[in-house]
Amino acid sequence: MDNGLHTYKFQLFGLVQGVGMRFSIKHRARRIGLSGVVKNCLDGSVEGVIQGTKNQIESFFTWLNEKAPGRIDQMLQEIISSTTIYQTFTIKR
Repeated sequence: MDNGLHTYKFQLFGLVQGVGMRFSIKHRARRIGLSGVVKNCLDGSVEGVIQGTKNQIESFFTWLNEKAPGRIDQMLQEIISSTTIYQTFTIKR
């Protein structure tokens, strides 16, 4: 996207459910101005989509690696093409 808005999909594996991960992600994302969505997956992972500037997204992933609750054993992330523009950050149930 030419407007500086980037969209990433991420998936977290490890001890990431039942530790407040989604709520912490929502709080952090909103604090730094990201929009998107996060949800628990049936396989025990947590998956999300975030949108923001490159600096906001880098800050978010740094926080995930250093200060997120639980234990992240593996994190997958990829930039994706999206026609959806998220207005806020939400938890999908």
